Amino acid sequence: MDHHLALPISQLNSQQDHAYDATQRDERSLTIPSEAPAHVDKLLRIDEVLRRIPVSKSSWYAGIKQGIYPEPGKLGRRRSVWRDSAIRALEASL
Repeated sequence: MDHHLALPISQLNSQQDHAYDATQRDERSLTIPSEAPAHVDKLLRIDEVLRRIPVSKSSWYAGIKQGIYPEPGKLGRRRSVWRDSAIRALEASL
C-alpha cells in the first residue's frame, strides 16, 4: 500500500497561524512520500570501501586505473565516493 502525506501548497506558504484540517484538500496538493524508496543507493567513502574489499589504498587506486575496480564519483575536488551497488557487484564477482 502506497502511503502519502498530502499538504495543500497554500498551507505550506501561509503566514497565518491556524490549525490545518487534514480532511480538507484542495486541487493544488503537494504529495510527499511517507516512506523512503525500497533501496536507496548509498555513497561509500574510501575507508568504507576498503573495509569491504581488503586491499591497500594504493592497490585500490591502481586497480581503478587498470579497470579492475569501479571508477569513483566526485563530491568535490578531494572527495571520491563509490555507489554501494557497484561495490556489492564487485563483491559478488570476487
